[in-house]
Amino acid sequence: MDRSAAGQQVREALSAVIEPELGRPITDLGFVSAVSIDGGRVHVRLRVPSYFRLRRHGWLILADARAALGALPWADAVDLCFADDRGGGRIDPGAQAPDDGSVPERQRSDVRRAAFLDRQLHLIRSLLDRGLRRGELVALTVGDLPVSAESAVYLQRRAEMLLPTEAGAPLVVTEDGRAVGADEIDDHLARLRVTTARG
Repeated sequence: MDRSAAGQQVREALSAVIEPELGRPITDLGFVSAVSIDGGRVHVRLRVPSYFRLRRHGWLILADARAALGALPWADAVDLCFADDRGGGRIDPGAQAPDDGSVPERQRSDVRRAAFLDRQLHLIRSLLDRGLRRGELVALTVGDLPVSAESAVYLQRRAEMLLPTEAGAPLVVTEDGRAVGADEIDDHLARLRVTTARG
């Protein structure tokens, strides 16, 4: 694969990474400032706008980006960094170590919860758009997910919530890990839409 095609795949993968507060892909928000490919190594520089609350959930964006890029079959290693939007150098927002005390646990928990619910809603909408019926959603397991950046990010969010990610685990679950039944799927989707809209 040539570098141009590889770079395009990297940007497509990063479009699965959603900024938690704004609910939009980081590619749409202009967060991706540079991409370079060196064999199987991917280097990505993320631009940090001045309004961005980096210490609140920068670690979440980094985790999602690593998961999305790690799903690329040819990517052997991923190097990600944040840089400010004033031309400064590489910065460490505490994002790579969310348990360093820089962000209160309750705040981290709230962001993780909102991100999980948002990613599940995006994934379900994607599956429905591909022709899957609502009733069929509840029969799916994690192992039924195709390998993709979107799936990788969703599984990353499940792991952050300490929810099961093994192949046999139900795909559609509540935030406490309970499988959603066929008679609940419409109500579950309605709750997801309301909750993510509030977030």
